[in-house]
Amino acid sequence: MTQTENTPDAGQHDLHSQTVTPDASTEAAPAAPQRTVCERILDILAFQPLIPLTILLALQTVFMLDARALWYSDEVRYANVFEHVVNAGKWIVLHLNGVPYPDKPPVYFWLLEGIRQGMQAAGIAGDAPQGIGPRLFFSGAAVSALFYIWATYALARRVAAADKRTALGAGLVLLSVFYFIGVSHYSRMDLLFAALITLSHICLFTGWKKEKSTFWIVCGFAFAALATLTKGPLGLAFPLVTSVLFLLWRGKPRRLAGADVAAGAGVMLFILLAWVMGAYLTEQPDFLYNIFHDQIYRRATHTWHHSQPWWHYMATLPAAWMPWTLLLPVLPFGFLLSKKGARAVAASRTPEKEGMAYLWIAFLNGFAILSAVSIKIIIYLLPLFAPLAVLTAGGILSLSRARAKWLMRLMALLLLALAAALVTLQLGQMFGWEWLTKAVRWPLALEGLWILAAVSAAGAAIMWVAAPAAGGAGALLLAVLFTTVWIQPLGLITAPSMDNVMSPRMQGELIGSYIEKGYTPVTYKVYSGTYTFYAGADLLELDEWADVDAAVSAHRKTVVAMRTKHWDTWENKPADMREVSRQWIVDQEYVVAVRETSSPDQTEVSAGTEVSAQTEVPAESGQTGEHADLPADSATAPVQLPAANATDSTATQQSAITPSADMPADDASQADTAAEEGHETSPADAPAQGNATTI
Repeated sequence: MTQTENTPDAGQHDLHSQTVTPDASTEAAPAAPQRTVCERILDILAFQPLIPLTILLALQTVFMLDARALWYSDEVRYANVFEHVVNAGKWIVLHLNGVPYPDKPPVYFWLLEGIRQGMQAAGIAGDAPQGIGPRLFFSGAAVSALFYIWATYALARRVAAADKRTALGAGLVLLSVFYFIGVSHYSRMDLLFAALITLSHICLFTGWKKEKSTFWIVCGFAFAALATLTKGPLGLAFPLVTSVLFLLWRGKPRRLAGADVAAGAGVMLFILLAWVMGAYLTEQPDFLYNIFHDQIYRRATHTWHHSQPWWHYMATLPAAWMPWTLLLPVLPFGFLLSKKGARAVAASRTPEKEGMAYLWIAFLNGFAILSAVSIKIIIYLLPLFAPLAVLTAGGILSLSRARAKWLMRLMALLLLALAAALVTLQLGQMFGWEWLTKAVRWPLALEGLWILAAVSAAGAAIMWVAAPAAGGAGALLLAVLFTTVWIQPLGLITAPSMDNVMSPRMQGELIGSYIEKGYTPVTYKVYSGTYTFYAGADLLELDEWADVDAAVSAHRKTVVAMRTKHWDTWENKPADMREVSRQWIVDQEYVVAVRETSSPDQTEVSAGTEVSAQTEVPAESGQTGEHADLPADSATAPVQLPAANATDSTATQQSAITPSADMPADDASQADTAAEEGHETSPADAPAQGNATTI
């Protein structure tokens, strides 16, 4: 270590050189330890960091694009929403099951269409009709994950002013977080949403560093607007509130009154109002009321589902950030309580340290906003992963050799515990342990558990042995190597074996086969869009028994789906209604039943019951349609169905859909259904149970 002319007191820290000045009597400090193999590998990868990050994500995702079916509830619903975008031209206001879908804005589905066009041009769209199948939707998840990783790298470089090595480490942190890898295999818009928010952070921070920066500020506001049109108003809240707090911390609140801020706000409002005007012109004004009151205000203040206490994310974030939550016990927390730690916090208000201050403000502000909102789901934490990844990478790479050893030993114990849990689950399946079945609420028919357990045990052994010499770089490299290997059997073997309880495909395709035979599809209190994609046609989704009774009575042939508890309590169930399938989907058992009579019942429909003018599903090109028979005096219009044709059970059925203005869409009943069935299911949101049986 070098010593300056103005030497501080013996044994004290030199704040300028960040070194320790020894006593005069102390001999020269020993040379720094020799760089490890892992550190040299990290240096090589850091030469062009985006290339190894892209390759690693490809290895973690590309082999699994066709491995499994679409799962309940988001994947199958968003697939049907995208069908409406392509086949019915619903580019501005999304539609689900033939009716407007106010839950989500359209930007993510525009990205899916761009990916679909690219895959078709490259000849890799697969066998799904029009390229609309699992391969497309899982490609959308992977591309969104790639955008987020790239944005995180840029956040480290431009905001934290990190070197390439630390920025690469931030990407490796994401690629080794178990939850992030799971989400990169699940078709949702959250990763794109988080990527756009991160880009907004980068642009706004770059602009705030200057007295005036119209380009960067306008770009920051524009990305925030696009994030809002991807998932919702949190796309504005995260970057804009962070910016206000950051400028207050820097003592520059007047910066918000600049002309460039006014220009950025104007561009943001133009983008948002353009979509609002488009929605107003294509739908009724009630649709906008639904968006602003029900989807935004009610979800933020008094949500009807996924309501959790304010401390919910304090309990779930540590689990979602594994394995890097284990970094906390090995950090030198004594530094934060020291005078030097206090001086370091104060120094974050200087231009040299303001980037790290912005990252901390972005993380803490985002955490506070999410904790204040009524609805709480783990996946909503994703926008916080980017700043947290940069901070985590810096912490890992700055660890001493001894602290890095303890980190890797803790990670080894975690993987060993994972291996033990997988072995226990496998033995429970083999021997039918009742206590285990009740504990996990799962049918215990998972495959590939032995392989996953073996990989976990091997990873634990390697981590333990390598711990003394690997350093922080070794922890990063071995962690991402483990997740890349571990995800292969999980995605290719275990996840597909979960289809029978996570995907409504089996019952959806069964319903579709009956629709082709002229049956009218009816569901009762089934979450909207559950069956539509795999059935290949819109279904009559009802929430009142009187409507179900009227629909079944009015048609000669009907196929009905509902939960078992409703099937068992159906008071007016026709005696000739025949059950054809039972399936557990996530945590509810569903029944599909059919009825065929020589003529519709002449049952009198109670006053006020509306089952008329239901969804028309045009026949595919070259086919002719047929109508279900109805009494001559019936006020119920028939459901036009495509003529029967051969069905490929492995291919997704497509539907060219025209919306129905009379489709029941009562908000209160939809809220009841959401509360009963759950909403916005993500890979780590809920356990599942049961099996599938076709009779």
